[in-house]
Amino acid sequence: MLSVFNPWISMWTEPKSTIRAIVLRNPNFGVVYLVSIYTLQNFFYVFSFFHIKFPVYLTLGVSLLLSPILGMVWLYFFGAVFYLIGRCLKGSAPMKYILTAIAWSKIPMSISLLMWFVLFAANQGIDLLYSLSNIEWVFIGTIASILMIWSQVLLFQSIREIQKFSVVKTLSNMVLSWISFNLILYFIYFLIF
Repeated sequence: MLSVFNPWISMWTEPKSTIRAIVLRNPNFGVVYLVSIYTLQNFFYVFSFFHIKFPVYLTLGVSLLLSPILGMVWLYFFGAVFYLIGRCLKGSAPMKYILTAIAWSKIPMSISLLMWFVLFAANQGIDLLYSLSNIEWVFIGTIASILMIWSQVLLFQSIREIQKFSVVKTLSNMVLSWISFNLILYFIYFLIF
């Protein structure tokens, strides 16, 4: 347990010192929770985007059950890509530190998840994106975009801190990792379909 400070708050404004303290004390701290939150809000988006209409209790049940499992699969897969690209760039952080940095960079998604629960309560269903007014859609899209950008800032600062990279190397690590990750996903999709 991290008792000296509250990383759930300090990560928002002091990501470098927060991630340093987390990896030194307990790199596993909060990882499963953050990855589950990130995956859960992604489930809601997918259900809504593809017009998958299940009763709310079924959607919530399936999403809550699968979020930790699929979230950890995503984290290890994406983390391995980040780790290998970082090694090519002469990074020295262990894999568990990379996983911690990725997970903690997703803390803004907790706000996104809260927005989903408010929408569920207001709309009594999962089919939300197509039923929102233009003003609601712009508001939610703007908030989601800000949260995504902040998540990338936190990831940048966290990777920079644990890898002891320059700005250029950190940016290279991020861009090359995203490209590699997406190419691997497209390749897997191509093989399956």
